[in-house]
Amino acid sequence: ERMEEELVKNQRLDSLGMLAGGIAHDFNNLLTGIMGNISLAKMLKDIDPVKMIKRIEESEKACQRAKELTQQLLTFSKGGDPVKKTVRIEPLIYESVNFSLRGSNVRPSFSIPENLGLVDIDEGQMNQVINNLVINADQAMPNGGTLRVSCKNVDIAEQNPHSLRAGAYLECTFQDEGEGISEQVQQKIFDPFFTTKEVGRGTGQGLAISHNVIKEQHGGKIDIQTVPGEGTTFLIYLPRKETK
Repeated sequence: ERMEEELVKNQRLDSLGMLAGGIAHDFNNLLTGIMGNISLAKMLKDIDPVKMIKRIEESEKACQRAKELTQQLLTFSKGGDPVKKTVRIEPLIYESVNFSLRGSNVRPSFSIPENLGLVDIDEGQMNQVINNLVINADQAMPNGGTLRVSCKNVDIAEQNPHSLRAGAYLECTFQDEGEGISEQVQQKIFDPFFTTKEVGRGTGQGLAISHNVIKEQHGGKIDIQTVPGEGTTFLIYLPRKETK
């Protein structure tokens, strides 16, 4: 029993080390961007005021990303309570997907009907989820491809494979054309700190945070369908607002 306790303690320390290392790496990149842009802005202040303002704006964007990273950690620790409002999710999906694929050789394809129902969501947290899923899809297609994003209204019955309460839901799918995910990896994919990426390219928080946001903060479900060699589809189910 003492050996088991020691093993569990060591595993927790390893996980905390991975988390701390990932946070330090991400924050270091953000701070480097902020400091670099501020230094360039100081050099440009008497030469090209327009370019100086551009550098200051880039610094502001990096500060915003640092804020979002902090929010991710709060969400993961369940310390960040969602601030929900009733919205149409389509604009958020279009904006988040296109932004996350900026500069990528992966192209989005959307299939979203006009009669999509409303949902109660925290837009900041949902943006994190979409961003995480798109980044995973992008990295699954290093040679380029198409990310197919679709949404539809669905009604979930009492007996369903998703372990959801019966009711009205919104189903959003993100389908890539990558190599798929092995059964062994599928079993761990939503575990905190689990990652198949190279050191420095990921901390294993993205999908764990997404799972927390969808299930714990929004009462929904995130699921995965994949066949090795044939791509992966992530499915999100969010409770839909009934319109009178």
